[in-house]
Amino acid sequence: MSTLPTYKGQFPLDDFQSGYPKFTALLDVHPAFQNFRRFTRARLRLLLLKQDEITALEASLDFVDENEPRKLFLRCARRDENPKRLEVLKKLQAALSEYDTMMRDYHHAMRLPPASPRDISSIQNYLDGTGSLAREESAFLSHPHDLANLTGALDSAATSTESLIERAAFRLAFPIRKLTFLPEALKPGRGSLTQDPNIFFAGPRLRSFSRAVTSWAAAAILLAPVIVLFCIQDALWRLVTISVAVLFFLSALSTWTKARTIEVVTAGARPSCSYAAVLVVFTSASNALRPEQSSKLAG
Repeated sequence: MSTLPTYKGQFPLDDFQSGYPKFTALLDVHPAFQNFRRFTRARLRLLLLKQDEITALEASLDFVDENEPRKLFLRCARRDENPKRLEVLKKLQAALSEYDTMMRDYHHAMRLPPASPRDISSIQNYLDGTGSLAREESAFLSHPHDLANLTGALDSAATSTESLIERAAFRLAFPIRKLTFLPEALKPGRGSLTQDPNIFFAGPRLRSFSRAVTSWAAAAILLAPVIVLFCIQDALWRLVTISVAVLFFLSALSTWTKARTIEVVTAGARPSCSYAAVLVVFTSASNALRPEQSSKLAG
């Protein structure tokens, strides 16, 4: 039965020895740090070699079939006793099985999201500051275009907002930590993870604040056209406002999510149409709320 890890001290990361033990514990702190190389060029090279091997085996099988002296063996596999053909088929089956596995692995590796330059830079700065790994063994970070994140499940919008807030918090970390009236959870820094000065983590409240800011931005995008429609009386400009609002809504949906274009179109068609319908209904309702319209109805 597996058990949760226990830590001896107050700072979990400091319980591990410097080097791979502590670096591995650091990667376990946040999924954004779990970035590894795809080895795209090496995978393609091996695929090409395995493809050529299968091509050669296929040609050998055709040659054996063409020169088969006993045609009965070609019509009945159960009675086939040609040792050359049986050997080629056995090798071909093994090669195709390896080839299929390699293609599936390559397809899976290519579907992993690319590593964020910010996260790569964070790991590189940590290694430069601590020297936890040998230079040759940390050289994988020098291939940023080949690095992939193993999780790929983070909210891109919240992550982008969190990045901006963390940058601001990093610049203000020293003066903020001097404020005695501020709760410790709101202070940016290393928190309860480590005392290592080469590691900086935003407090847990800052991450929640990042999600709140993202929600505020989404609400502003949705409510801004409502305010504009209330201020505009011309029908043509109202139609233009609704069209621009729907286009901006779809643009935000495609930018803040990791969905493909077809997924954005199919998944965003219904909410965008509903959003446009709400704006149209609000346009009709806002006419009735205007003082001049109310006076006409009263008259």
